Amino acid sequence: NLDTHRDLLKWAQRQVAAQELAGTTRDSGRRADYERIAREDKGHCIDAIKRAGLLFIRWERYGTKAWEDQVEEETIAGNSREDVNRHLSQQLFPIQLFEEHLSSRLSDILNLSIKDIDKQYRSTPGFPVPTTVRSVSQALRELCRAGQIGIRHPRGNFCKENPNLTETELFDATIGEPFETTTVHPPIPTPTEEEGQIAPPLGEEEETIGPVPPPTIPAKKQEISIPPQTGAGQLRQTVAVRLQEFPDAKMVRLRATIFLENSTGDLSSLPASIRGNLSGEGTLTVEITVTKVGKFSKVEVEQIIESLPSLPNADYGARLELLIPSTEEERRDE
Repeated sequence: NLDTHRDLLKWAQRQVAAQELAGTTRDSGRRADYERIAREDKGHCIDAIKRAGLLFIRWERYGTKAWEDQVEEETIAGNSREDVNRHLSQQLFPIQLFEEHLSSRLSDILNLSIKDIDKQYRSTPGFPVPTTVRSVSQALRELCRAGQIGIRHPRGNFCKENPNLTETELFDATIGEPFETTTVHPPIPTPTEEEGQIAPPLGEEEETIGPVPPPTIPAKKQEISIPPQTGAGQLRQTVAVRLQEFPDAKMVRLRATIFLENSTGDLSSLPASIRGNLSGEGTLTVEITVTKVGKFSKVEVEQIIESLPSLPNADYGARLELLIPSTEEERRDE
């Protein structure tokens, strides 16, 4: 019990006294001594707290009186902010816990926006505690993928799949009843040279001298979405794996999204390019969207992703538009 730790109380009292004396004395030598004593005793206090370790007090039930509360003590590994966050998010409040809790109250979240549901979990005693900005939204993505809920948004309705939405778009989406999905194949458009068709040379064919140009190969567009990843490197690897499914495709459009929410801690720990000259405690939310249009190889796509701005603890997602040559069967169907 730190309240009765004799050495800790002694060091804390000495630190406070030394700080007060350093602020009142005019003698520079004494001031330096007092400041040294304050630093040393502060270090002793911090070391004692680290050795004692941290506990997370989890309220299992709130009673009508304080002594009727039921609590559980959980030992936390580590003592830095990063260690505590990692332990809470992986050991005490993993995504699976949010999935189970949301599954038990599906009727309560129907027709609510994901933003409102996230707010519920951040303000309701007894609910699992979101330790990251994606704790609730990722759990809802998983429930949607499992077909337990539908997600409605102006960009489309989703069920039995991971919604093709950025984190900002997802927060504006609404929970609905699950529904059956049917795979709709879009009509194969008449491709143009701009869309990747190899067009024959201009002029009348009967007057063309030389080898016959290769036949036009129609192409169809397909969009693939990469859900948020924990960094540009992870996003690059995931994109590389997905693109292996389309060996003959050409990438014509890449839209990358970077989402960061810093709700606790010192703003000065963030890059100056996004916080300016701000420092101290504060909340900062950033979403960066980068769009590249052209014709890119797989290597070029990976290089673009590797060149994205580096923001610690941000989520990186992507949406790619591909041109895929039509199969022989699809060309016969035309």
